[in-house]
Amino acid sequence: MFRLGAALVNKSADFFVLDLKSEDSRLYLQHYEEAHNYGKIQKEGNRRKLKTNSDFVEGQWDMRLGNVAIDIGERFHQSECRGLCMGARNGAEVRWFNSRLLTYFQEVSVKGTDIAESALQFPDMIVHDFHDPIPKDLTNLDFIYSNSLDQSREPELALSHWIAALKQTGALYVHMSRSHGKQGLSRLDPFACEPELFPYVVLNWLNGIAYVEQVIPVRDGSPANGVFVIRPIVSIEGQHQRG
Repeated sequence: MFRLGAALVNKSADFFVLDLKSEDSRLYLQHYEEAHNYGKIQKEGNRRKLKTNSDFVEGQWDMRLGNVAIDIGERFHQSECRGLCMGARNGAEVRWFNSRLLTYFQEVSVKGTDIAESALQFPDMIVHDFHDPIPKDLTNLDFIYSNSLDQSREPELALSHWIAALKQTGALYVHMSRSHGKQGLSRLDPFACEPELFPYVVLNWLNGIAYVEQVIPVRDGSPANGVFVIRPIVSIEGQHQRG
């Protein structure tokens, strides 16, 4: 009965099961794809999503990112804010940040990246594979935001590049929800991790480099839907240099 119940729960969209008795009790799942196939799959998925215009309306971006904007505004006491959105497709979140953060800063410069060439159709977007180092002219950032880590073929590599592009005082905001878990694993979304397990994965991958500082709730109130704030670890020497 226990195994039957576990199997049923494991197939539910609302729950996940971690089998601690398994010799390979992974905290995350990954669908491996060769790099050349990965690019084709992502670009085709991007084309389909642009064609169907499946994106959030303004109010939905407020719900998803409203608390993130508040955190950014309260975190950085300065006149200018620079940010980057990874895997931003048509730049909707880029436009949202550029508008909303003017509440807190005199100047805001947020740009976005996407692997597909169609990114160039939209303002403040560049073509970039987020598994590659971020171009130097886009580094020294106050923040990076992404809800696309599930689309990564090498999420550990992607996260390391994102952290490296931040200021020592910067913050990485990674949105994880149940849809980024095992239920969403596919060739288009080759990385899956339940939100509850994500901090442990970050600890394993970025130990000594960065840490999860907090989880910002998304305004829909779901406990399995949040934006993880990941901060670079600054050494004592680094703090003295800044001072």
